[in-house]
Amino acid sequence: MSGANGKAEAKGSIVGGGSAMREFMTAQACGVAYGASYTLVSHPFDTIKTKMQAQAGFSSGGTMSAIRTVMAKEGFGGLWKGLWPPMVGSILSRSVCFSAYAGPYAAMKGTPMEQEIPGTGGLQWRVLAGGLTSALARTVFETPLELIKVRKQTGQTFRWNELFKGSATTFLRTWGLMGSFFVMLDYSARYIPEVINAPLAGPFFKGGVIATAAWWLCWPFETIKSQVQAAQSVKGQADVGWMKLARDIIHEKGIVGLYRGIAPGTYRSLLGNGVGMLIFTKLQEELNKI
Repeated sequence: MSGANGKAEAKGSIVGGGSAMREFMTAQACGVAYGASYTLVSHPFDTIKTKMQAQAGFSSGGTMSAIRTVMAKEGFGGLWKGLWPPMVGSILSRSVCFSAYAGPYAAMKGTPMEQEIPGTGGLQWRVLAGGLTSALARTVFETPLELIKVRKQTGQTFRWNELFKGSATTFLRTWGLMGSFFVMLDYSARYIPEVINAPLAGPFFKGGVIATAAWWLCWPFETIKSQVQAAQSVKGQADVGWMKLARDIIHEKGIVGLYRGIAPGTYRSLLGNGVGMLIFTKLQEELNKI
């Protein structure tokens, strides 16, 4: 990262000061640890979020109402339905998205991409480029696993030829998520390093607060993605295009309808990303000693 004066500075950053290959491999290993811990602590909230967005019978009522319904019909195990696809997906996507950011970011050191974007207060072009490569890589790995997870969580089946259904909305969601996450992280590392570098609060701020803010920015595409990947929309329609789904949601419920499931999604993000980043940071510190 860079300091307020624009000089390179690794402390508090997702990317250290090593070579592109070293940073790529470090981020990949740390991403595996992040992905596993994230899923273990956040999956019940993800199940509730997905049901509220994409399953008939959960299209009204709040988070607690959805939890009570799941517990009454499926028991405690219902909250963990569809765990393994997102576990595998989270491990793959986090290792891929962090390494796909860290490797190119480090490789662009000393190139024109390290130059600051005018009028942005020090943001470098390579932050945006790294965010794009991260989003592309994560979309390829995550789309089929997300579809399987959504179908299992909503009690629906899937066909193998559907695995990349929803890839467009997954990319739009992921580009908004990863791009805004890395940009906010870059600004935070440069302007509030005392927060970012705090031993315990720092990782939770990076993972929990910044990642959750990024989720809020791209949440409409998360809602649409869940409905696109479900075998049927909450209205019982099959194979509805994402733009029509968006129009229908806005027409019936207004913009607020695109934020369906934001409460359990926020709990999931704060807890899962907070714990995940804490594990990521600790492992990164140990690997950087080698």
